[in-house]
Amino acid sequence: AFLAGFIGYGISLGLQFVGTHLSTAANAALVTSASPAFILIFGIWILGEKATWSRVAALILSSAGVIVVINPRSVFLGGDLALGNIALLGAALTWGLYSVLVKKVGTQMTTVAVSFIAFLGGLPMSLPLSVFEIRTVGIGQITPGVLLGVLYLGVISTGLAMYLWNKSLDLLDAGLVSLLFFAQPVVGVGLGTMLLGEELDLGFCIGALLIGGGLLVAARAERQVQPGNQRTLNL
Repeated sequence: AFLAGFIGYGISLGLQFVGTHLSTAANAALVTSASPAFILIFGIWILGEKATWSRVAALILSSAGVIVVINPRSVFLGGDLALGNIALLGAALTWGLYSVLVKKVGTQMTTVAVSFIAFLGGLPMSLPLSVFEIRTVGIGQITPGVLLGVLYLGVISTGLAMYLWNKSLDLLDAGLVSLLFFAQPVVGVGLGTMLLGEELDLGFCIGALLIGGGLLVAARAERQVQPGNQRTLNL
């Protein structure tokens, strides 16, 4: 669990922050959406899970939905942003590895224990980087709004979200859990509409339907087909 935390909290989240800073938000959303594919691959390699046709179909369908939601015209993957995009790809890969390692150690301890030890595993990487950033960039103005935002990010978006992610890995196959990753852009755009007054376009509606369709395909296959009877891919 400590190693998983070092990879997930330390390396993956660090690469995502750096990559988003050096690249763009649209690029970050698109490149990190590769995480489910890496989770599926690592799940097959490390956990011996099966790459069923339904999961692969759901992965392709949901990936298409993410691309439609993000709008490829807002994405630029070359030029001066290349270093940031490489960091984002590294974040996606290491998050996939983190998720599978959490799934593996989750058979030996509770989700609370896994989450806490994983948090400790991220400290050797995140603390030095935090000190470096404070010295080079500074803290900036601290207001009640900033404090509330930091508390929300730390307690809800990180602590609670990580626990729920780890718990889902404890209950379900990593390959199936990976598909839930695709809900992020839909939720993000939806919250932007509710909280920021942003407008929804046709691309969002189509993309949301594709992502929902992918999740439905995977869920129905898991419920209807008995273990061992579903056709698998030889990967």
